[in-house]
Amino acid sequence: TLFLDVVADASSAGDTLRVFDRPREPRLRFAFATGGMIKGQVVVDEANVLGGGKASIDAAALKLSGADVHVVTVQTFGSSPSFTDYMVGRVKQCSGWMNSGKSDFKSNLLLFAVSVSERKVYFTYGSSYKQYFDDGANQNAVRSAMGAQFKNQAWPEGFVNGMTTAQGVLLSLIHISE
Repeated sequence: TLFLDVVADASSAGDTLRVFDRPREPRLRFAFATGGMIKGQVVVDEANVLGGGKASIDAAALKLSGADVHVVTVQTFGSSPSFTDYMVGRVKQCSGWMNSGKSDFKSNLLLFAVSVSERKVYFTYGSSYKQYFDDGANQNAVRSAMGAQFKNQAWPEGFVNGMTTAQGVLLSLIHISE
């Protein structure tokens, strides 16, 4: 499998991280709108819970240089069997978040999402990050960082905490391996 996904109950600024050694095209493009996911859209706030917090999410996303970072809020995942099934289906509808001509997520994808009504958190990543998040503990750390804020309906802060935690995981493991 070239991606992993994790769902859980939704019950610091640092150095800029450069994940890739070779130059890449800019991955973060800003096109804010509610409604369907579009290529290059960093924040999709379908649940309308982020308000003015999008700027803080953008700042956190920029620190994950080299990553294709996206944040999604939905009010509900409806009749889908799980939030995972719902989000995988949604991501597959967005060609910009998939490997070109393939059925797997982009290798540098980092996706943070919440279903407000069901209080579910979704975090997935492409194959470039498998070595950093496959241990379970780091996945749980990201989910917990988001969920702690989501419990208080602090939606932007939850996403910022999740991204900051992911950045910390990546930075600590990169420094250890050097």
